[in-house]
Amino acid sequence: MLFDLNAPTEGSDEQTTAPAFLPASGSSSIYLDGIKANGTADISIQLNAKADLLQKPYSIDLSMKYEDADAAQIEGVSSISIPVKQDARFEFSEFEISPEAITVGEEANVMCSLYNLGRIKLYNVKAAFEGKCVKKAETFIGNVESGATASIDATLEGTKESTGSEKVTMTLSYEDEAGKVSSMTKEFQLEVGPEGMGDMPAAEMEEMEQGGFPVIPVIVIAVIIAAAAAAVIIIKKKKKKQMADEEEELLNELDGSAEDERE
Repeated sequence: MLFDLNAPTEGSDEQTTAPAFLPASGSSSIYLDGIKANGTADISIQLNAKADLLQKPYSIDLSMKYEDADAAQIEGVSSISIPVKQDARFEFSEFEISPEAITVGEEANVMCSLYNLGRIKLYNVKAAFEGKCVKKAETFIGNVESGATASIDATLEGTKESTGSEKVTMTLSYEDEAGKVSSMTKEFQLEVGPEGMGDMPAAEMEEMEQGGFPVIPVIVIAVIIAAAAAAVIIIKKKKKKQMADEEEELLNELDGSAEDERE
């Protein structure tokens, strides 16, 4: 008995066209001495799938040639279905967070891109955001084709003051063609300040956060003191000039009286 496997040809051009399955070693033919009446026999062969196959079942033709007890040639044809599975493969871009620090009750916009680098389509893609200091948020992305890019855009509301930057986790979930759900996580940092700090000037807020010396108020006070001192100096100069003018006028009057008396 001679069994021969014939795999379909796959590929979009001459350089990539090749049988979908090739034997790991040797040929694609299998030889068997015979099978007894009402008996069974097992045949096996190891095949390697072409790397760029799509995720779907592939049909392989199986031809059989054998002889009966009278040495008559008999042929038969059958087919075998081989399902091919491809792993999902995707990446995220860096998160864009605006603003990078919020207060309780305020919102931050979080964006990133999803790149589907695999050969399978991602179905019902969703992104969920969770953290100790933010309200849980979820956004639906939909289906993402192989080789396509999708945008993830979510708004996070601060619910609790954080101690410095707090971790927020994004969980991306998706389904394959069979409806099996898989997920992957990615983390980023977000700072949430106490409620009401959003109304304070940025410089003053930064001083409070750093816990350092209040430089801005001191500068303002110094400017006011300098202005007051300058005003005092100007007033004193004006008074001094006025007194000098009065003395000069008085001396002129005295000199005039003395001249009249000599005449």
